[in-house]
Amino acid sequence: MRVGGALAGNATIFTHGGGTYHHNNGTEDLSHVVPVLFSGGALTLFPNPTDGTTLWLSIDAADAEPMHMEIMDGLGRTVRSETIALSAGRQVVYLLGGGTLAAGTYTARLFRGGTPIALPVVVQ
Repeated sequence: MRVGGALAGNATIFTHGGGTYHHNNGTEDLSHVVPVLFSGGALTLFPNPTDGTTLWLSIDAADAEPMHMEIMDGLGRTVRSETIALSAGRQVVYLLGGGTLAAGTYTARLFRGGTPIALPVVVQ
């Protein structure tokens, strides 16, 4: 099933066999998808691990409500923060919008409908 079609930076995204196929500017990667269910829908961050320039959020939102995202480094400092406008249904959102993350382990905290979710993000 094709999830995203053509996206920023000549990227295309497909789901296949329990993973997400990510093709960007001539490189390919398969990121295993582990969906997280919460009261506002289901979501996945990919690719994970990432190179620090590409991070996508796939969300199947139950309704149109914004989501706030914070990415924190290993010391708990917020290195990226934004509010994402979402509509009801499945959508794929590019999270790093021109920014990069240095190599390391981060925590992505997502807030939607009062439900906080913390997911690890590894940058190689």
